[in-house]
Amino acid sequence: MGLFDEMQGKGCEPNVYSYTVLIDSLCEEGNVVEAWKVLDKMLEKKLVPNVVTYNGLIDGYCKQVEMDPALEIFNLMEQNKCSPNVWTYNELICGLCRVIRVSFAMTMLTKMTEKKLNPNLTTYNTLIQGQCRVDHIESAFKLLDIMKESRVRPDHYTYSILIDALCKGDRVEEARALFDSLHENGLEADVVIFGALIDGYYKSEFIHAYCRQGRMEEAEKLINEMAAASVVPYVVTYTVLIDGYGSLGLITRAIDMLKSMRDSECKPSHCTFSILMKHLLNKKQAQKNGNSMHLNVVPIDIVNVWKLVDSGTHSNHG
Repeated sequence: MGLFDEMQGKGCEPNVYSYTVLIDSLCEEGNVVEAWKVLDKMLEKKLVPNVVTYNGLIDGYCKQVEMDPALEIFNLMEQNKCSPNVWTYNELICGLCRVIRVSFAMTMLTKMTEKKLNPNLTTYNTLIQGQCRVDHIESAFKLLDIMKESRVRPDHYTYSILIDALCKGDRVEEARALFDSLHENGLEADVVIFGALIDGYYKSEFIHAYCRQGRMEEAEKLINEMAAASVVPYVVTYTVLIDGYGSLGLITRAIDMLKSMRDSECKPSHCTFSILMKHLLNKKQAQKNGNSMHLNVVPIDIVNVWKLVDSGTHSNHG
């Protein structure tokens, strides 16, 4: 602001570009209130803010999750005959979805189309994620259909959102079917999509009820599919499987999964070891209490298992 005041003091009147840069700079610093005052000063001087000017202020308020002022700026923008662009709507839609005002965000999509603006991949992905966050999965799939009809091609992120939502809703079979449709839609699964599905196989109540029928094995098969697709599993993927087997009392399988993780040169995290040790200790306690839970009844020597794990991870560093 000092340089700006100095310009005016020397009789050099700032133009629209100067004001826009200042507003953007203030918003970047989080000083949105001062940025709005600068906008008001522009209007007092009969300067006409452009779409970039308004977008900077809208972005500033959206980043601070202050949606009411952001919408006020949007309304002021329209009152002053400055047409919002796709970026304007995307910022507002993202902000509204973040504060769970998904219905309002959907009205923004309607306004966009009424204004002959074409929603893009960001628009649809944000709304699909918003609908999934409020458990409106059918609405999310309707958006996917509209997206395709509008010739906007869904990407990996689109499908990962939907697969994750289906898994969290215990609709793992539908998630698998959507996963299997990726190839026909011209996409190959990436680590995020594989991870979402593996997470679903573990967390689903269906898996807990029927683990003896091999559903955890299905999750493990996805690891093999990832390898076949040259997708490297990340630490969370393996940790989820280790926790899954541990929760079901299948300690040997959990340890085997850690070994597979090590063999694939995926470095276990502190969380991975903590989860495994938690299950080992639970198993040891159950054996002391004479309660084998009829699962994987193998005597567990925690110290020796830890030595095995520890030596294996040290060999990775050597």
